[in-house]
Amino acid sequence: MSTCSPSSKWVSRCSPSRKWESTCSPSKKLMSRCSPNRKRVSRCSPSRKWVSRCSPSRKWVSRCSPSRKWVSRCSLLGKCVSRYSPLRKWVSRCSPSRKWASRCSPSKKLMSRCSPSRK
Repeated sequence: MSTCSPSSKWVSRCSPSRKWESTCSPSKKLMSRCSPNRKRVSRCSPSRKWVSRCSPSRKWVSRCSPSRKWVSRCSLLGKCVSRYSPLRKWVSRCSPSRKWASRCSPSKKLMSRCSPSRK
């Protein structure tokens, strides 16, 4: 295993079994971990303020705060973005052009659309 050195911006760290690999900057501001086959990638700051994961095809990315107060998911090209609270009290989505966004309750009883300024 190796550690981050000031001379290098990124240093990879692997376990003997190579089941996972992590990368971090010398400043320790960013860390990422992935399996050798890159099936799962997670990235988080040292303070764990946010965490993002993506599938091997990079079709979606999810990000959440440590308190799980919100979660967002988007496609590779950002065609769709959704965000919801842990209780799923509301969900918002926007089109690729960001021209509209909809918000609805879990029961789908309420939906609203807004302009791009309300992204």
